[in-house]
Amino acid sequence: GANHAYNLAVGAGAGVTWEKDNFVASGLFVSQDAADPGSQENTPGGILTDQGRDDITGQLAYVTDTFTIAAAYTHSDNGNSEDVVDALDRTAWGISGFYLTDYESPYLPSSISAGFGWSNPDRENVPDTENNAVEAQNTWSMGVTWEDAFVSGNTLGFAVGTAEGHRDDDGYDEPLAYEVYYQIAVSDNVTVTPAVFNIQRDGADNDDLLGALVKTTFKF
Repeated sequence: GANHAYNLAVGAGAGVTWEKDNFVASGLFVSQDAADPGSQENTPGGILTDQGRDDITGQLAYVTDTFTIAAAYTHSDNGNSEDVVDALDRTAWGISGFYLTDYESPYLPSSISAGFGWSNPDRENVPDTENNAVEAQNTWSMGVTWEDAFVSGNTLGFAVGTAEGHRDDDGYDEPLAYEVYYQIAVSDNVTVTPAVFNIQRDGADNDDLLGALVKTTFKF
């Protein structure tokens, strides 16, 4: 639910983790262009250069056997040294967590998870004058699972969330994404999971995306 705070940046970097009782804190620096032999003046390249893409993330979590909650902060620099509007030059926050329930009823979920995120670009160009607006966005998602659903050992899951970063624009449809899956334990080593998903898209002329898949997992 916090896509921009956990932006999956890849590159060279370093991280540190600190744990005390139920608290876990971590910090991470990633340089996406560390291995690029570019120059600081002209092209991206190197660690902590003006035009290199860097991401700094900090997270604080409270962890127990039945629930976890975490807050994250990320600052992303897309290597733009000209101080112009850039959607990837931004600061993002996220809060997410899960709760393992102890409900004995087969109708109540076994786990609940949710996440929320906010993203603010360093510079905005609102109102949009070139059909390329860069503005604040928010994201969220929520999922529930039912263990031993219908058959012992099988799991039913459902999730809903933002299909993209939602903006505070007039006429914006705020598209959502949905997914439902059923994990079938064929044996101790094999599971088969059919799933159906639907992704809404902004605009009356854009049709929703409906799809399905079957995932098979082998454990050795």
